Amino acid sequence: MRFSIVVGGNLFIGTEEKLLYMVDAKTFSIVDKISTQNFVFTVSVIDKTTLICGQYQGFIDVIKVEGKQLAKMY
Repeated sequence: MRFSIVVGGNLFIGTEEKLLYMVDAKTFSIVDKISTQNFVFTVSVIDKTTLICGQYQGFIDVIKVEGKQLAKMY
């Protein structure tokens, strides 16, 4: 199972491998990836630099997009 969303020029892909990938939407090259607490079931956008990852068993991660890097806020 995969969940993806496009924000700006980036594609964000959450996986069952407990990862969130940031991929360039034009070249499809991986820009960055970050570990999540569990399987990613949904990704929502708060604003152009903040994502929320809903995960298996109720885990939630708030991810900040800082240029070409992902950083976990919570």
